[in-house]
Amino acid sequence: MVMMPNQNIADAASSPSNTLQWVKSNVVPHLPDTQIHGVVVGNEVFKSNPELNLQLVPAMTNVHGALVQLGNQGWIIPAVQRQVQ
Repeated sequence: MVMMPNQNIADAASSPSNTLQWVKSNVVPHLPDTQIHGVVVGNEVFKSNPELNLQLVPAMTNVHGALVQLGNQGWIIPAVQRQVQ
């Protein structure tokens, strides 16, 4: 898994082109040598950064779009990390 830090969520939600650049910089350099199964968007956002909650789905959509644009055939999926209590 590769994690997109919380500080990148708002930018990823608002800009597909910036998300594409983030994926190119943080995912693509590790392929194919590293087996990456997912991109986690944020870290415990629901609890630690609730102001970002509404931006999670658009950010994940843009991450998915960037992965598809770069040739991902479904082997890397966007996800959200959530603390279970």
